[in-house]
Amino acid sequence: MEKLVIIGSGPAGLTAALYAARANLNPVVIEGARTGGLAGGQLMIAGRVENFPALPQSPDGPSLIQLMLEQVRSYDVRIIPLMPPRRT
Repeated sequence: MEKLVIIGSGPAGLTAALYAARANLNPVVIEGARTGGLAGGQLMIAGRVENFPALPQSPDGPSLIQLMLEQVRSYDVRIIPLMPPRRT
């Protein structure tokens, strides 16, 4: 049984996981289905991200998600990939 499960690994889910980990809640993140089971949510298909605070340059979406994932993983947050649904 898990204490805290976060569904979705876009910017909001990763931010929630970061703050939960800092509060010692041991969150588990389940990656979303919209990106085929990959972390990042809609940012994975974004070009430049120009409105993200604290970044002097405008990274592309995948680069920003990579930075977020590195920070979240530094807190040993478990990220569970969601397998895309099978087509029958």
